[in-house]
Amino acid sequence: GSVQNGDTVVFYMTAPATGNSNHRMTITAGAMTSYWRVWTGDTTGTAVKRVFVTSTDPNGASFGGVSGSDTACQSHAAAAALGGTWKAITSGITEAEYAINRVGYNWSELRLVDGTTVAYAGGLWGTLLSPIAKTETGTTKASARVLSGTAANGRSYSGVSDLSNLFNWTGATCSATYMQGNSSSLSVAITQGYWLCQSDGALYCIEQ
Repeated sequence: GSVQNGDTVVFYMTAPATGNSNHRMTITAGAMTSYWRVWTGDTTGTAVKRVFVTSTDPNGASFGGVSGSDTACQSHAAAAALGGTWKAITSGITEAEYAINRVGYNWSELRLVDGTTVAYAGGLWGTLLSPIAKTETGTTKASARVLSGTAANGRSYSGVSDLSNLFNWTGATCSATYMQGNSSSLSVAITQGYWLCQSDGALYCIEQ
């Protein structure tokens, strides 16, 4: 069919039957393309996963893409003998690489490595119950710049023109990024500010 300015488009999506999976709908109208995703999280209602901030600050320009930030998180977790599979809460420039679409929801409770509850039932985006201030070894990291390229809603912070939409994490072309956390404390609310991904910064790592 066709739409005109002022029309309302109503659509219906069902959640997938399989846990930790999503359905995506794409709607294109003229030059505009929009995406919607609906997720099914932990189907048991009992899964507990962990999150930490890295004890050292890797250089974002070394990642070569968001997969490189995942590798950095996996290395930190392995060095601390945490086990499991880990990803970084980072975003690339494509919709599939937004953190909200990358890190999954296979948990009903998210905890720090010391057992402190951070969020329930997928509530990662917004105000957290506790700051993500524990490293993979369980020590407190009260101050950090956290590389993420991610807005508070979990999507790439690529709508700001002076950042040139370059959240690609690919070496010398890596542009300015936003961070989550701040320089005084890793607060319970997501805050943001400018930082360069060519510079050093910690990562938030989440268990899959």
